[in-house]
Amino acid sequence: TTLDDLLKAIQASKFAGLSDLSELGFKQRLQVFAKSVMSLVDSDRPIAAVTLRGIRASLGAAKPGAVLERRLGKVDMVLRCAMAISAARERPIPRSLAEAMAAYRENDAFADWARFALVGGDDSPELSELIGKLLLKIRRLREEQNRSFGQLLADWAASGSQPSDIVAIHEVLEKVVAPVAEHSPVLLVVLDGMSVPVFLELRSDLLSHGWSSVRPSNSGTTPLILSSIPSVTQYARVSLLSGSRRSGGQAEEAAGFSTNPPLCAVSRNSTPALFHKAALTSGDESTVSVTVRDAIQSPTRVVGLVINAIDDLLSKGDQISIRWTASAIRMLPSLLGLARDAGRAVILVSDHGHVAELGTTQVRGGDSDRYRSLDTPPADGEITLEGPGVHPDISGQRLIAPWSEAMRYSVRKAGYHGGVSLQEMVVPNGVFFYGQRLPVGLSEVSAASPSWWSLDDSEAGVAKAPVVTTTTRTSGKGTAETLFEQPIDVATAAGSDLIWLDSALASDVFASQRRLAGRTPPSAEEVRRLIVCLADRGGKLTKTAMSRALGLPDLRLPGYLSLMRRILNVDGYAVLSVHEESSTIEFNVTLFKTQFGVR
Repeated sequence: TTLDDLLKAIQASKFAGLSDLSELGFKQRLQVFAKSVMSLVDSDRPIAAVTLRGIRASLGAAKPGAVLERRLGKVDMVLRCAMAISAARERPIPRSLAEAMAAYRENDAFADWARFALVGGDDSPELSELIGKLLLKIRRLREEQNRSFGQLLADWAASGSQPSDIVAIHEVLEKVVAPVAEHSPVLLVVLDGMSVPVFLELRSDLLSHGWSSVRPSNSGTTPLILSSIPSVTQYARVSLLSGSRRSGGQAEEAAGFSTNPPLCAVSRNSTPALFHKAALTSGDESTVSVTVRDAIQSPTRVVGLVINAIDDLLSKGDQISIRWTASAIRMLPSLLGLARDAGRAVILVSDHGHVAELGTTQVRGGDSDRYRSLDTPPADGEITLEGPGVHPDISGQRLIAPWSEAMRYSVRKAGYHGGVSLQEMVVPNGVFFYGQRLPVGLSEVSAASPSWWSLDDSEAGVAKAPVVTTTTRTSGKGTAETLFEQPIDVATAAGSDLIWLDSALASDVFASQRRLAGRTPPSAEEVRRLIVCLADRGGKLTKTAMSRALGLPDLRLPGYLSLMRRILNVDGYAVLSVHEESSTIEFNVTLFKTQFGVR
């Protein structure tokens, strides 16, 4: 019999919202949450982040479980969408192509990540209605931004001038890959069709597994990369992989890559090697092929791989919702592991992005998904592009393409490319390295996110933050858990109450686990400090709050947590978990005691 069954039996279901142990209670609080956020969104007035975080806190906790954990992750994305809408109203309109691209990469792509996570709504009618309103508002904002970007792009295409702060797709090998290869062997992974929102989600997964975001020490900010016009594979990918504006397929890509002058100049007597889909796997497609494995482990300075997983998914139906982690892309975890063991820097890049299928309308056009010839004038949502900036293999260097994400010329798919929206034209890229000792010439950088992305409600540090503590009260009717708030000081709290922790850290199991964590594993005191920090806060803490509590820079936290999980997660059991959707770290004290054999 569940708590909800008991409440129903005594006709007290309406009070379920008072308990964090009731699933019905969580649903009731969720209804209140949705109505509160909706009233703010409907007002169209600026929304204070602290107000939304307060509403999130009032939602309370949920009974542990994968389903409710996903619901909390969805709640967090709802809040991020609401804050993104409010923040966008306060930003100035970009005046240049580079400003528009930077605004998308550094702000609006995060909002796209959040809204794509919400597609499909929720089984709570109130929350589903709120999600629908948020998605509509973000689409309207994105349409305004895409209209402006389309005009800036058309002006640039007509002028033929190349802004110094933008890297064209055919300049990526020279300006992005070669500078890294000067300092480290490189594995270049081209994820065909990867958009900036997909990259951000994938980057978050890599950082949570111990990879660091890096760049050459003598470089400035991460470069803004612009795809080709039109942004389709036959023009964009061969231009990327050959280093020149051309069209073609795999043969042209492989030939151009192996003879690219900037790559050859840093290759130190080796020839750059490029592998496509057919060469990546063994005969039964279950493992990385011997040829690719040998190349990654060889002295070859630059090894390139083309992975079509994202582009392939776009060509299929739109009934699949996927979370973009390394494990979602077949062979990628194995390839990353090989690069890690070989000491290679990994560069992730795409040839173009894509627009997702979110209620598009099919209009008459050419054979392509998102561009056509000038046989009829541009309609609303389209723009004419002509001049030196258009790919030279396009007839007359003139075409019409949609700036709107709501149009397509082909049959319905999961996503499309070829147009000139921000989602298609801004090419994501990142450089990653695994390990504490970076190659000389590479520096670790923070994986920045907008201020509104963080859902941490602690502005002044967490050492004295109120937390929920659970105690057990015994009565004649049994035991019950009561909750109360209490200030915690990390430096002094729980030291005398965690005898079980001291016993675990002195155990043979702990000593064995430390040996699995590499040559410089965290000390017992470092592990103790982490566990105290989490245990004093009911076992959960946001990433931001954790960084503050431990005095760690944000960019160091993913690698730190990866080492800690190697030690604490005995036999793979999730004693220490990182929930990326809610940006939360969780410590399971019961499982810890079981795995380390203490009480």
